[in-house]
Amino acid sequence: MYTQGVKTGRRLRFLAALLALVVLALALGGGMVRADDKSDELRDKYKELEEQLAQEKKEMQNIQAQRQSAQAQKESLQRQQQLLRQQIETLVAAIDETQRLIDLKKIEIEAKQAEIDTRWDEFKDQMVAMQIMNDSGAVAMLASAESLYELLTFSDVLQQMSEKQVSVLDFMKAQRAELNEQKAELDAEMAQLEADRAEMEAKVAELAGNIQAADKTISAAKAQEQAQQVEIDATEAAYEQAKKEFDDYIRSITASSFNPVFLSGTFIWPTSSNRITQYYGGGHGGVDVGAPAGTPIYAAAEGTVRISGWHDHRYSYGNYVVIDHGGGMSTIYGHMSSRACSAGDYVQQGDVIGYVGNTGYSFGNHLHFEVRVNGGRTNPMGYFSS
Repeated sequence: MYTQGVKTGRRLRFLAALLALVVLALALGGGMVRADDKSDELRDKYKELEEQLAQEKKEMQNIQAQRQSAQAQKESLQRQQQLLRQQIETLVAAIDETQRLIDLKKIEIEAKQAEIDTRWDEFKDQMVAMQIMNDSGAVAMLASAESLYELLTFSDVLQQMSEKQVSVLDFMKAQRAELNEQKAELDAEMAQLEADRAEMEAKVAELAGNIQAADKTISAAKAQEQAQQVEIDATEAAYEQAKKEFDDYIRSITASSFNPVFLSGTFIWPTSSNRITQYYGGGHGGVDVGAPAGTPIYAAAEGTVRISGWHDHRYSYGNYVVIDHGGGMSTIYGHMSSRACSAGDYVQQGDVIGYVGNTGYSFGNHLHFEVRVNGGRTNPMGYFSS
């Protein structure tokens, strides 16, 4: 009898609330229809701003990605530039060493040329003396010969002396030619080193230009980020204001239509599963009920859906629903795979409002169920008859 009386009383309260709505609608001359239209208009407004905000944040991510890419490119170019500068320093050292060897080779060539010139002068003097002997002194030299062998070999000795001088001169000229060849090789090496250095310096200059271009890209991206952040802040403020206007409006029409007391004496269990995976307490503000994905979730009591959306927070409820039951009492249903109601809907106890899922900050399919009184969490288990 008691249970039947509770159900009858609940039904009478609902009929009274419904009658109050009808009376209010008639008094306003069809204002209830307009109220629904206004609710839709306000909801559409904040939903549109919500989508705009998401798009602007996406654009911000693109801008930030461009800036980060340009920054990475700049750092890569700077590393290449530093490597080239180190290679140029090595080339400069090689050029200095090659120039030192060239200078030494020049000194050797000049010394060898001076030696050749001296030998050549001596050879010319010798040739002149031999010519004099052939012309006028030959008879005297022949007369001074002490033996027939000296007399017979005198001419051969002069010839050998001449050939020896020529051989020395030829050897010295060959040495000079070898020194010149070594110098030519050093000159060629120097030319190649200078060419390599010029090429590297050109690359360094090119990299410097590319780094300047990257700096401009980074600066432009930062300016875009600042401008985009201004847009995001403005849209976020407009979104929060529109959301507040919608919530305030829903609260106002609900408060004017329903008795501001808790409409149900007890709750019904919000899903068909009884497998509790985590109880209330110890920092956990609700009860977790494990269930397969897609299991229906029921309204624990009748009331007005205040929120039906995505919870954007570090410890996100994911897809979630908040139902206001009157008298400061509300329930929260988190981590849904999908929602089956919209903000502003009035739901009866046992109506399907969504389905079990694993969205938001969740580690497995379950329903996170909370009971709040005047915004404060309380143990849900105290609101069930069994």
